[in-house]
Amino acid sequence: MIKLCINLKKSNYILLSGIRKKVPFKTLNITVDDIKIENVTSAEFLGVIVDKHLNRAEHVRRPTVENKTTKTLGYCMNLKKS
Repeated sequence: MIKLCINLKKSNYILLSGIRKKVPFKTLNITVDDIKIENVTSAEFLGVIVDKHLNRAEHVRRPTVENKTTKTLGYCMNLKKS
């Protein structure tokens, strides 16, 4: 038998809706073992950040390792030229 353990302190939930449909959501009070599960507007799932409209724009705006590496190499090249 496989037992699944969930870290409730890291758990959260998103109420999904369409971009065109403005649905007034009420905040749900979800608790498990007296630990409140937080409502968020965006979350990371399997390394991808999605928002309540299942849009990945926030993920695309996030600085990636490639961007950080390119910036660091640029600084190093400028230092070498000096």
